[in-house]
Amino acid sequence: MLKNPLVLAFIASLFFGICPILFKLAISSGPAPDVVIWVGAGVTIGGCVWKFFEGGSLSYSWSLIWNSTFSGIIYTAGLVCALLALKSEGGYLSLIVPIYNINTIWTMLAGLIYFNEYQKVSISHAVIGAVLIIIGGGFIGLAKK
Repeated sequence: MLKNPLVLAFIASLFFGICPILFKLAISSGPAPDVVIWVGAGVTIGGCVWKFFEGGSLSYSWSLIWNSTFSGIIYTAGLVCALLALKSEGGYLSLIVPIYNINTIWTMLAGLIYFNEYQKVSISHAVIGAVLIIIGGGFIGLAKK
């Protein structure tokens, strides 16, 4: 199994890069709430397959259930916004996805502050990267002809 977190993150980026394409296709085939339900079914199936191969019993701690469920609710809120943006007139995949991927800034800040990762990473590099993401998102927002 791969253990390098940067390689795993890059592979994840490939999967996350494919998802919006499928979202755009799905949203043009049916109502947004149905897309969310079927995405949930896909996540459930994927999780069950992974658990089957990993083995062991299912964990039931309150912290695990609460954080996972709340994460799913927050993810669903973001997914609904993204699907509505993609479905709207002018909801071009090439414009919408890079803008909602500015989410990396919020995650980076949470990592630095909440998880004390500022002790383990270069803050100057993180800030420069965040500024470049904001500038990139701004340029993409201006890209519509």
